[in-house]
Amino acid sequence: MAYAAVEESRDPLLRYLRDTSDADSANFMRSWRLNVTLTLEKGIRNDVAWTVGDADAAGHVDRYLDKLVDGIGHYVGTAASLLLLSNEQKRRQTEYIKKCDEVITRTLKDRKKDMICLAALSTRPSKQRRGYGSALVSVVTTQADKEERSAWLISSNRANTPFYNSLGFVAQADIILGEDDVTWSEPPVVMSLMVRAKDGL
Repeated sequence: MAYAAVEESRDPLLRYLRDTSDADSANFMRSWRLNVTLTLEKGIRNDVAWTVGDADAAGHVDRYLDKLVDGIGHYVGTAASLLLLSNEQKRRQTEYIKKCDEVITRTLKDRKKDMICLAALSTRPSKQRRGYGSALVSVVTTQADKEERSAWLISSNRANTPFYNSLGFVAQADIILGEDDVTWSEPPVVMSLMVRAKDGL
C-alpha cells in the first residue's frame, strides 16, 4: 500500500503525531492509513495522484474536482480520527493543522489560489536514490509550468531540503511543532513551507 512508504520513512511529523504518552499506535495507524487511502483514492480518481512501482513512492496534488465524493471522504476521515485517536494525538493533530494554516496564509496570502500544491510525497527508504521522488515531483512541476503557475509544498523533514532545492523549491517559512509540548521529549519538529516559482525561475 502507498502509505507504507511514509510509515517506513521515519518521518518526523508522523512520529510527532503518533508517539504520545497516551497512544494506542494500532488505532493511530488505522486512522492514518484510512486518511491516506481516502486522500490517494480521490487523487487518483481526479488524476492528481501517482505512484511508482508497487507504491514504492507516492505523491499527490491538492486539487479535487468532485466536491460531493471528496466531502464524504473528508467526513469519514474526520470521524475515524475522532474515534481512533487518543486525546494527545488529537491535540497534536489540531496543533499541526492550525500552525500549517497560519504559516500558509501568512506566507502565500492570495497567491495560494493560483498555485499548485504538492500535498504529499513519500518514497520507501529502501527505494530512495532511484529517481522515483524526482519523477513524481517532475509530473507536478511540468503541469505547473504548463499552467504558468508556481508550486508549493510543506516538507515534514529538514533532511529533504537539498532534494527539494535541486528541483527548484526554496524554503519560505518554517512550521515548528512540539516546541512548547511538555509531553514531547525529542527536539521540535521543524517543517518547511517551500515554493517553486513559475517556470522554475
